[in-house]
Amino acid sequence: MASPKQVVEKIYEDISRSNLSSVLPILDEHITIYMASSLPDGGEFHGRDGFMSMIARRFQLWERFEKTSFQYFLSESESDNGVVVTGNLTGKLLTVSESIIMPFVDQWRLRDGKVIEYRVFYWDAIRLMQYIQPLSFTPSPSQNGSSSN
Repeated sequence: MASPKQVVEKIYEDISRSNLSSVLPILDEHITIYMASSLPDGGEFHGRDGFMSMIARRFQLWERFEKTSFQYFLSESESDNGVVVTGNLTGKLLTVSESIIMPFVDQWRLRDGKVIEYRVFYWDAIRLMQYIQPLSFTPSPSQNGSSSN
């Protein structure tokens, strides 16, 4: 079985190649994803459908979105299976002409080789909101991949 770090590395690689069909089997069917509810694409997402809902919202805001320069921090407890990843978010929102670059932190929890929890943290959420506001984005929760705001 792959290590937690290898699982997370594969997820980033597959997402960068837009290969979401390879990501879904790595996610536990009851995964919970947390993003700041103050962000238009944020909230609490449940299950694989919730993951797809989060990705769909991302594409409503971003023309280009990429995470790079990864640094991995592993839990010292073998039973925890936690991975924290830092790096840079580089992207272009649909509302602005210039690219945005900012640090991010992702926290992953795994069980039996599958992701059971994913938490997303952006360095400057207020700055991000200033760019996003011209879109007047009002998210609507999906039925299967429900989001709690």
